[in-house]
Amino acid sequence: TMVEEGINSSETSGGRIQGLFTPNDELSINFLAMFQDIESDDSSSQEGDPTNFKPLYPSPVSSRYQNQFNNISYDVYSATVDWKFSDWASLQSVTSWGDFEQDFRTDIAVQSSFTGGPPLASLVSLILGTPASVVLPQITSTDKFTQEFRLVSAQSDKFEWLAGVYYTDEDSLISQQIVAITPNTDTPIAGLPLLADLDLVSTYEEIAAFANATWFMTDQFEVSFGARQSDNDQTVVQTGEGPLAGGTTEFTAKSSESPFTWSVSPRFQLTENSSIYARVATGFRPGGPNVLPPTAPSSVPSQYDSDTLTNYELGYKMNSSDGRFSMDVAAFYIDWEDIQLFTTVEGFGVNINGGSATSKGIELASSYAVNEGLTLSFNGAYTDAYLTADAGSGGDDGDPLNYVPDWSFGLSADYDWMVGTNSIAYVGGTLAYTGERPIGRTITGYNGEVAYLSDYSTLNLRAGLETGRWFYEIYAKNVTDELGVQSVGTANSLYTGHVTISTLTPRTIGISAGARF
Repeated sequence: TMVEEGINSSETSGGRIQGLFTPNDELSINFLAMFQDIESDDSSSQEGDPTNFKPLYPSPVSSRYQNQFNNISYDVYSATVDWKFSDWASLQSVTSWGDFEQDFRTDIAVQSSFTGGPPLASLVSLILGTPASVVLPQITSTDKFTQEFRLVSAQSDKFEWLAGVYYTDEDSLISQQIVAITPNTDTPIAGLPLLADLDLVSTYEEIAAFANATWFMTDQFEVSFGARQSDNDQTVVQTGEGPLAGGTTEFTAKSSESPFTWSVSPRFQLTENSSIYARVATGFRPGGPNVLPPTAPSSVPSQYDSDTLTNYELGYKMNSSDGRFSMDVAAFYIDWEDIQLFTTVEGFGVNINGGSATSKGIELASSYAVNEGLTLSFNGAYTDAYLTADAGSGGDDGDPLNYVPDWSFGLSADYDWMVGTNSIAYVGGTLAYTGERPIGRTITGYNGEVAYLSDYSTLNLRAGLETGRWFYEIYAKNVTDELGVQSVGTANSLYTGHVTISTLTPRTIGISAGARF
């Protein structure tokens, strides 16, 4: 193995430019261009104890044989046109195009060839009869185009409406290889073909029509409602060759569906500064095709459907008459049906629909201006989320949903004051708490019981100055250097028997500066 320090350094760069063109009072055109590039030498995960999910060593350690990297590039361009062509309505057009590409390489030599078994590099070396290491290079990319037209009514104290159409076209690629290389180098073993060479090309096309409206029935009571009908078509083509890809193969799969969603939201104005509201809304996550060979049994599903959410919400909003205090509290109940799961059916890894879940709780957000410069803010939530039917490997009926804490809250304090005649200085801090989170029943050593990650708290501090168009800030994030485990990898995925864990970013101190134009 390699012994190095600072293996997960990263460099991030990006930019954004936005412009507004208004040739007359009836027409405006808003342009936006944005890009971001992230170059990382390794992941932020480290080795953890499979029983308590804490780091194994005082300093983060990641076992690997080969160098890894992860480079991400993301570009977005959009144009929004708003044309008020008459007194009764305006036409809006939103056009966007995005390009995402991720180029990374993973050291899979250190992974276990089977649970608790030797590293994969040892197995490949045994098969080849010569020392070998193994890496997995992959390119993932998506090009996405969207176009939306909206016809929007003029403002009214009786009835307002919006109607529109939406179109998107996505082209994606996953190109993946498994390469045997000479140990302690980045050189492929001479004369040896790729162990696997896989390409997955997919398309997603959706067209939808939607409408929203608000009816002001009285000065105090209004009802908003909306609906959306969509149709999507998907195609996936997978090609592969190499001994670990099952030889030369080519599979094609298609799917289509037509989800319908809707919402209704009445609102009643109690006083000039307070109101109550209710909301019922549905949503969906698209399904898709399963890529299967022609020899797959008919019992293996060729397509999985959308999973759906129905959200019920009841809330109260208020502001004090002097504007110093505000509060927003809401109770919610979410019904999740046809949960999308990944499982194995007759030896084939496929996506399926199975199980259902419920999430219910209460959320609160409030702020109080103690005096002219000091503002205190609080937000908190209690969530009870659990399965209401067995979900196969995803859990049993009654199990809590993974990574959802029962309790979470944040408390902020900010103080600002004038410096001279046109500058404002400020200081502030935020204390946040995240409660215990379940991570399922599949963790080795828990005898099939649900395992939990520990709760944690973080403290962020900031101070800055705004003068004219310029602003400057110095900040400290995670001041107490809290560990805060965020996720746990598959148990015993490493030949060492350890797990991979991802934690909060350690204490970070920085300076930022910017300008508004």
